[in-house]
Amino acid sequence: MEAVAEKVAHTDFVFTMFYAPWDADSMHARLEFFKTATYLQHEVMFVAVNCWWQHGSCSQRNKFMSFPVFVLYPTWDKKTGLEYKGPCQADYFLSFLEKAMRPLTRLHTMPELLHFVGQQDSTVVGYFDFNTSPQPPGYASFTLAAMRVLATNSVQQVRFGVVTSQQLSEDMKMSSLRKIFLFRMLNQTLIWPSNQVFTSMTFARWVVHYSLQHVHWLVPSGVKSQKLFSLIDRKAALILFTPYRPLDEVQELFTILREIVLEVKDCHQSRQVADALAAMEAERKAAGMRLRRLQQACSNKQNFEAPKATNDKPNCCKSILVGEAASKARNSTCDVTPFYDGDCTISLCCRNCTGSSESATAFNKSPHSGDAELLRARLRRQCKRLRLGGHLRREEASCEYSSFAPEAEKLRGLQCRTNRTLQFIVIDKLRYSRMAAMLGVNFSASESAAVVVDVQNEVQYLLDQSLPITKRSLAAFIFNFTEGQLTRHLRSAVLSSEGGQSKQLVHDLSITEVTTDTFQAIVMDNDMDVLLLYYTPWCGFCSRIAHVYLALSRYFRSAKSFKCARINAHANDLPWQFTVDRFPSLIFFPAKRKEDSEVFPTTAQPTLPNLIRFVFENMQLKDKLQVALSACSAPCVARNRELALRRLRSLHGDLTTLRSRMSRVHRRVTAARDDIVRGSRGSVAATDDAYLNFLVDYYVRLRRRIRGKKLQWRAAKTFHRIMRETKSSYLKASALDEFLRLSEVYRFHGNESEEITSSSLKERFLEENVRSERDEL
Repeated sequence: MEAVAEKVAHTDFVFTMFYAPWDADSMHARLEFFKTATYLQHEVMFVAVNCWWQHGSCSQRNKFMSFPVFVLYPTWDKKTGLEYKGPCQADYFLSFLEKAMRPLTRLHTMPELLHFVGQQDSTVVGYFDFNTSPQPPGYASFTLAAMRVLATNSVQQVRFGVVTSQQLSEDMKMSSLRKIFLFRMLNQTLIWPSNQVFTSMTFARWVVHYSLQHVHWLVPSGVKSQKLFSLIDRKAALILFTPYRPLDEVQELFTILREIVLEVKDCHQSRQVADALAAMEAERKAAGMRLRRLQQACSNKQNFEAPKATNDKPNCCKSILVGEAASKARNSTCDVTPFYDGDCTISLCCRNCTGSSESATAFNKSPHSGDAELLRARLRRQCKRLRLGGHLRREEASCEYSSFAPEAEKLRGLQCRTNRTLQFIVIDKLRYSRMAAMLGVNFSASESAAVVVDVQNEVQYLLDQSLPITKRSLAAFIFNFTEGQLTRHLRSAVLSSEGGQSKQLVHDLSITEVTTDTFQAIVMDNDMDVLLLYYTPWCGFCSRIAHVYLALSRYFRSAKSFKCARINAHANDLPWQFTVDRFPSLIFFPAKRKEDSEVFPTTAQPTLPNLIRFVFENMQLKDKLQVALSACSAPCVARNRELALRRLRSLHGDLTTLRSRMSRVHRRVTAARDDIVRGSRGSVAATDDAYLNFLVDYYVRLRRRIRGKKLQWRAAKTFHRIMRETKSSYLKASALDEFLRLSEVYRFHGNESEEITSSSLKERFLEENVRSERDEL
C-alpha cells in the first residue's frame, strides 16, 4: 500500500481497483479493467490492490462493504479520491476517465458559450483570471468540483465551462473573480453566493442540489433503492429503453427525446430554446454521419497498410473536410489513398505527384506531409476505441429525418395546456432489459421501446413495437397520452416451449397455466367450470397452499367440464374486472354464467375439505355426480347399494300411496261431473263447479308427483343395478356414463313437468275419457 501511495503522489491520474480474490464480481471486472488499462496506459496509471487480507494496511485503512471498489485519484485530491459507482465495463471505465481527465470546456466566444449552454439541461460556467501565477484562485477547486459532480453521475453529467476571454466575461457581467453561473434550461439561472466559502466539496453539493434535468438518464445501482420510485411515484412517467453506449459522441434516441421534451415545456416559445433545438438536431445528424464514416474507415484494411512510396517521387497529401473528400477525389488526376484524420477531416494522398498542375494544386504538400504513419496510428487508436465500445459489431440503422413540423405545432407548450404531465426517463436497455420485460416489453421485435407507467392508476401504455422509434412516433405517443387516447397494455408471460419436469408435473396434476393471451380461451370458456388461482412467485402464502391446490386438482380430475387453472399475476395483467388485490386468491367461474363468479371466502382456511366444499357448491350437477362416483371405493359401493335398495322400497311405497289417492280423487271427479250434468243450474251448480275445480287441481298435483316418483324410481333402480354389477374397487366409466345419462333425463323431465300448468291439465282432463286416463296411470 505504501508503494501505491508513492506512485499516486507522482502521477496525475491513478485509477485503483480494490478487490477480493474470491469475489466473483472482482473476477469479472478484472478483464474489463485490463481492457481499459491497455487503451489508456500512457495517460492514466492503473493499480489493482488486494484489500481482503485482514492484516494488510489496505483493509485496515478502508472498510469496504463490497468488492470491487474503484477510486480515481486526480492531481488535486490524492487523499480521498473520487469513487466510481458505475457499471464494471470497459467502455464505462473509459468514458468516465476521459471525462475526468478533461472536466472543463474552454469558451472563447459568445457562439461557443450559447452552443455549450444549449447542449445540456444544466451547465456551470465560471470566469477566472489566468494572468495570475501560477494559477487563478479557486481554479483548482472548480476543476475538482467538476470531477466530484462527475463521480455522482458519470452518465448524465453537469458540464463545466471556463470563460477565457475577458471581453466575453464583461459581456456576461462576470468581471468579478469567482463569479460562477449555473445555467438551467427553461428555468432561472443561479449565481454562486459570494458569501459562502468556496471549496470543491461545498460547490459540488450546491451544483448537484440545484441542477435540473428535464430527461433523467437513470442508472440503477443494482441494490434496493428509491431512485426510480421517487421519479414515478407522484405522476406518470415515460420510460425509454434504448442501448446506451458510453463512447458514442451523441446518444441519438436520448437526444431526440430531449428535443421533444424541450418542445413540450417551451410554453413561451423562447428564441433561445429554438436555437438550442436547431443546434441539437444538427449536431445529432452530424455525429451520426461521423460515426458511420469512421466505421467504414475502420472496416477498410487498406487504411492500415503503408503505401508503397518511391524515393524519387514525393508523397503529396492534403487534409480536407469530410464533405469535400468525394469531390476532391473525383476531380484529381492522381491515384488517391484516403486516411481518416480526426473527427471532421480526411487526408487524401497521391501515390505519385507527377501529373498536371491541377493535381499538384489539389494535393500539395500539407503540414502533415510525410506523417502518414502518424495518421494510421491515430486511426488505429480510434478504431480500437470503437471496438472497446462494441461499435464495430453492430449495424447502424438508417436515420429518419422526415419533417417534424406538424407534431412540433401540437407539442409546443403542451405542458401548459394540460394537467396530464409526464416525467421523462431513459434507461439502458443493454443492462436493464429485465426491468423492461417486467413492463411487458419484448425486444425481439425492436432494439428500443417506450413505455408510459402510471403508478397511481396502476396502468402502463406501450408504444407499438412493430414500428421504429422516431421523433414523430415518440411525439405522437406523448400527445395521445395527454389526450387520453392510449389503450392500456396488458402484459402476458411467455410460457416456455421446453417441457421440463415441472411442466410435466403440472400436466400430470391437471393444472392449466393461464396467461393474459389465453385467459379468454381457457377461463371464459362457456362450457367449462374453471377454478382460477391467482399467485405470484414472491408470495410465501402462495407456496404454502400450492400442495393443497395440486391435491384438489387431482381430486377433481375425473370431471370432464371442470378445470383447475392458475395465473401468475406478477407477470400477467388482466382487465380490471378480473383483477385481485391480494394473493393468493381463488375465484370460481361457472359454466354458462361467467358473470356469477364466486370468490373463495377470505375468512375460510384454504384447506382441502374447504376447497372441495367450495367447488361442489358451484360446479355443475353432472360433474358433481361424476366426481362423487369416481371416488367411490369398495365399501362405498356396498353402502350405496344398500342405500339404493332402501330408496327403491321407499319410492315403491310412495307410488302405491299416490296411485291409491289418485284413484279416489278420480272417482270423486267423475261423480262431481255427473252431478253437474244432471243437476239444476244455480248457486248449487256454481258450488259444484268450484268443488270440481278443486278436485282437478289436486288431481294435477298428484299426477305430477307420480311422474317425478316414477323417474326417481327408474334412476334408483338403474343405480342399484350398477352398484350390484360393480366388481372392482372403483366404478367403470361406462357405468358412470349410463348413470349420468339417466340423471340428465331425470333432470330434463323434472324441469319439463314443472312447466305444465294446472289449467292446461284441467282442460285436457275434461276433454279426455276418464277411464282411459285412469288406465294409463
